[in-house]
Amino acid sequence: MKELFKLQGEISKKLSSVILLSGFIFFMLIWIALTKEYNRPSIEFNAIDGTAPYNYTVTGPDNYKKELTGNGDGTKISKLTSGEYTVSVTDSLNKKSNIIISVSKEIGETTVENQTDDGTIFIRADASFTSRIIKKSTLPSPLSVAKGMVEMFTEKSTGSKKSFLTHIFYSLRLNFLGYLEAVIISILLGFLIGLFPFFRSLLSRYIDAIRFVALGAVT
Repeated sequence: MKELFKLQGEISKKLSSVILLSGFIFFMLIWIALTKEYNRPSIEFNAIDGTAPYNYTVTGPDNYKKELTGNGDGTKISKLTSGEYTVSVTDSLNKKSNIIISVSKEIGETTVENQTDDGTIFIRADASFTSRIIKKSTLPSPLSVAKGMVEMFTEKSTGSKKSFLTHIFYSLRLNFLGYLEAVIISILLGFLIGLFPFFRSLLSRYIDAIRFVALGAVT
């Protein structure tokens, strides 16, 4: 701690605790800032196979309605509320198509594609939280991690009737039984090598060959 902060003299336990607590709070603030959703959801959509320019009409919850014009290279609306939105498109030859996309924090990033029955206009719509500094799939928020830990320890795993905690104890049991078996075999071999010259000459060279191998590597 003294070398980290270039402090002189003795550091009291109270000051050391304050520094550690401050570092933890700073780390959590950085984590929250990187994973915070600063904006409302947004939808980006584009149309192809029709005749540009395209006229878009977007309707949604709370009587939301917006009309836009684009050439099919990508049109975006943002600061939306959660709910179901309908994107309708009409090209310059009056051919129409529409698509429905659900926007919510639980969905996160999603893509919906639709095409008219006659195959003339193809619409692609992407709903996402684009204002997040780091994607949710790369770095989840502290709250999401905490919820995931609770679910992991309380809910049953997929395809199994056992919880994650049960699997942990099962793994510990396998490790304990494995070490117990290794200890029993080692004691028996030790007595054989120590008490009987025949077994000593037969096995001592192999024991000497692996004697200095690290325990972690052997495990």
